[in-house]
Amino acid sequence: MKFVNYRTSHLTSLILLIVLLNLILWQTNKESSNKVTKFNKKFKIVESEKYIKVNETEQEDPWNFAKHSSIVYTWANGSIKEHQELYNKYKYNDTSLKMSFQRFRDNDELRHALRSYSKHMSWHRGNIFLVVPDGHIPHWINLKHPRLRIIFQSSIVDEEDNPTFNTNAIEQNFYRIPGISDQFIAINDDIFFGRDIEPQDFFTLDKGVNFFFGNIPIDLKKIYSHHVIASRQTTAKVLVNKYNITENIFATRHAPFVYHKAAFPILKEIFKQELKTTSTHKFRHVQDIVFPILHHYALMHEKKLKGLKYKFLEMKEMKGLKMLAVSDNEKRVLEEFEKIEIEKPKFFNLNDDYTKKHIAYLMKLFLFKSFPEKSPFET
Repeated sequence: MKFVNYRTSHLTSLILLIVLLNLILWQTNKESSNKVTKFNKKFKIVESEKYIKVNETEQEDPWNFAKHSSIVYTWANGSIKEHQELYNKYKYNDTSLKMSFQRFRDNDELRHALRSYSKHMSWHRGNIFLVVPDGHIPHWINLKHPRLRIIFQSSIVDEEDNPTFNTNAIEQNFYRIPGISDQFIAINDDIFFGRDIEPQDFFTLDKGVNFFFGNIPIDLKKIYSHHVIASRQTTAKVLVNKYNITENIFATRHAPFVYHKAAFPILKEIFKQELKTTSTHKFRHVQDIVFPILHHYALMHEKKLKGLKYKFLEMKEMKGLKMLAVSDNEKRVLEEFEKIEIEKPKFFNLNDDYTKKHIAYLMKLFLFKSFPEKSPFET
């Protein structure tokens, strides 16, 4: 009787299997021996036509559109003699509600606004457009910076409406800025960044724009005399009449405004008369259309703008916004400055309502203390 040595048989089978695997690997290596393996900065391995990627290229970054979005700053230097003369010329001939010339005082806000931008938006790579009255170029600005563009108001506002001192007339024409991105951010020169800002603070991943609204609805019945509040009401009434809006309409917060470029020409056509009337006002007027409010609510209700994305931010998402009216009350102003230093809001606005010179000094001191480092936009 023969006994089979199963241990020996198993070992023989294992050896045969190893030999077979080696033959297969040898054949595979032979077939791939003609393939060229390359290395470069974007890709770890490039084998034949097959790419094995390590880092996403810019084209694949979902926030690439935000990183290359344009930013528009508006600025005017009221200390220029010619500007003062022009202002006074139209001020006394204009029938609109008069406004204080303090809106055009220059307390170095723009310089520090750009410093805050450079400090807290290091990811941003888009162009910075500075929209100014003709000839108004800050003496300290670095005109050689590759991403900085000076845009004179006369180049985007209709000839018959120039010159203008009305921001409501200027903002509706931002889409005419050459090279402006499809989604862009508009910022007043008195708005600053208190801490690091991310793309999602302005946009959504599907190229939508964020809306920053207040929490107090616009009263459509009360009669207002102040042009700022009255123009908000005028805009709300136009929206209600056009779209039969039944819910409350809110004013935009004093924060950056985020826009869809494609919406501008459509709104200029739909609200042609109302926006043209606004453009004829040399100064802000009770019958003005406030374009951020118009743009944001039209995106919600206008069928022609249906494809443009947006996000209506809840109040809890806007806790990082702070507005300060810098008045002649020195104690209160200093207390508010201290709060800003401690809280470090995402956005804060300094509205210069003061008349005393030493308050201006305190404001400049606060800005310099907050943003002491020069930005690349300075000479």
